[in-house]
Amino acid sequence: MESRIAFIGITIENSSAHMQANALLQEIAGKVLCQTGLPYRSSNVQIISVILEATDEEIKSLADKLGRIPGVSVNTMLPVNSAKISLDKNSYAPGEKITITLTGATPSRDTIHIYKQGAPYNEPDHLWGSQVPTNNPFLTNAPTAAGNYEVRLHSLLYGVAESNLLATVKFTVEAPVISAKLSLDKNSYAPGEEMTITLTGATPISNTIYIFKQGAPYNGTDHLWGSDVPTNNPFSTDAPTEAGNYEVRLHSVRYFPTEANLMAKVLFTVQAPLNSAKISLDKNSYASGEEMKITLTGATPISNTIHIYKQGAPYNEPDHLWGSSVPTNNPFSTKAPTEAGDYEMRLHSVRYGVAESNLMTKVPFTVQAPLSSSKISLDKNSIRLARN
Repeated sequence: MESRIAFIGITIENSSAHMQANALLQEIAGKVLCQTGLPYRSSNVQIISVILEATDEEIKSLADKLGRIPGVSVNTMLPVNSAKISLDKNSYAPGEKITITLTGATPSRDTIHIYKQGAPYNEPDHLWGSQVPTNNPFLTNAPTAAGNYEVRLHSLLYGVAESNLLATVKFTVEAPVISAKLSLDKNSYAPGEEMTITLTGATPISNTIYIFKQGAPYNGTDHLWGSDVPTNNPFSTDAPTEAGNYEVRLHSVRYFPTEANLMAKVLFTVQAPLNSAKISLDKNSYASGEEMKITLTGATPISNTIHIYKQGAPYNEPDHLWGSSVPTNNPFSTKAPTEAGDYEMRLHSVRYGVAESNLMTKVPFTVQAPLSSSKISLDKNSIRLARN
């Protein structure tokens, strides 16, 4: 291990501690370049300063042993430019693991940060930062965007500035090579239909795959579906429930997808469902809560859903008065709403996320207010007929 110069300041409060401290200093006498002692009689303490050339391990060991002696306080200082940062390489893929080895850094006191190359020396602008850990070397992730970066080591926990910079090292994040490939079983799907995806050149767990609306921003929040690349290949997921143009995107990172870490993408379309389906009711007007007999044509049990809404209500599930997956028995029955009014039964091609775009067909019906059951009773003895 490389040797370097260090300064150790020792404050001793009693004679017993002085003897123990001198004994430890004698053990490394061959490493000591200069040693001075100053009795500070007014405070009844003795101050010893030691300049030595030794390895980090030897310096730390001496400081620890001195610090464990009752009545002894120790401060260790290293020359500002003696610290060093070493990386396992100087170029990384987006999000790749970086192995960092530090020389001359103090765990829990010094801090280490990743900045864009040439960025200002302040904490808000760093892309990653941490106290120097006790384990050395240690790992962190490279930034996800391609570009030039630097790791900076500072001699304090807060208020990093160029004046407290101990060491810096530069590295590059390269844009991923577009050798990966996405294949879909077809390029057009019905809303919610199963899609089969085949990947070439993707790494399970490390890479991620997303579905976005075509042209949507490259971020981790606007996607409609996302997952780590699974270990099975090919694999399946469901198409979006709304008709439109979409794209599947493969990224080289697990978090923070950007255009810089895009590996491959493929376009596909979700088609609005054909209106060949049909709902037939046994009649078009019902009493409150009366049984309704429903017959469906062109519907798929389990995959499609049927709902009752107030006529003209929005196309969303919370507003429906009744809803169910299309049952396997056909025809089937349900109860009419209990409140008089105009309603419609709607058939959708999806199980969740009903919208006007996945409406297959609808039929209106009415619930009639109940006829009045009031009664008029006449007392024949109280009615007199006028005679001419």
